[in-house]
Amino acid sequence: MIDVVIPCLNEAQYIEKNIQSILDQSYRNFNLYVVDGGSEDGTTEIVRLYEKKDARVHLLQNPHKTTPFALNIGIKEGNGEYVVIFGGHAVMDQNYLQKCIDCLSEKEEVACVGGLIESKYLDENSKYIGAAMSSKVVVGNVTFRVGGAPRYVDTVAFGAYRKKVFDEIGFFDEQLTRNQDDELNFRITRSGYKIYFDPEIKSEYFVRGTFKKLWRQYLQYGYW
Repeated sequence: MIDVVIPCLNEAQYIEKNIQSILDQSYRNFNLYVVDGGSEDGTTEIVRLYEKKDARVHLLQNPHKTTPFALNIGIKEGNGEYVVIFGGHAVMDQNYLQKCIDCLSEKEEVACVGGLIESKYLDENSKYIGAAMSSKVVVGNVTFRVGGAPRYVDTVAFGAYRKKVFDEIGFFDEQLTRNQDDELNFRITRSGYKIYFDPEIKSEYFVRGTFKKLWRQYLQYGYW
């Protein structure tokens, strides 16, 4: 059983595509927890419609609003053997969950596995931004952005984790508004586990369409 956890805030533009990509997975044994931080754009109404249609969809509330609180709420609510952290701004390839399970089943030393994020463009601005986010000149050797061969890495985005890891090393640091996954992955590798990148685990990310939103996002990354 996999618990998929999505932190969410005002994602009405994307959440329907997001949820549908998860419900369409070839691997069927999962629960989906959308943890909302107080959306005011109709996001929760969309999630509730899915909740009524499919018993695997669950809407949870995050009164603290920020991402690490949302992630921890979802993880603690679920009871699966594995946890997949995903974003409301993205969609999964149809075999995403199956490939995560395959890797974790084959590699006992791996506590977390992730794959390649491909940019999905909404307009001309987002094309320029997406090109930058996939460039080594801009993001460096960030494997989940620039790709490469399967290998052990320091961190991944949208990771699939063994649930027992959270009991052993703790949950996401709720003091970190951003970069909470990087910090958790640092603790994972420091504890002796490994993190694995598999380019066949694919997702698409809807690139922010304005430079103002991008500036705010990366300013927060840098600060935290």
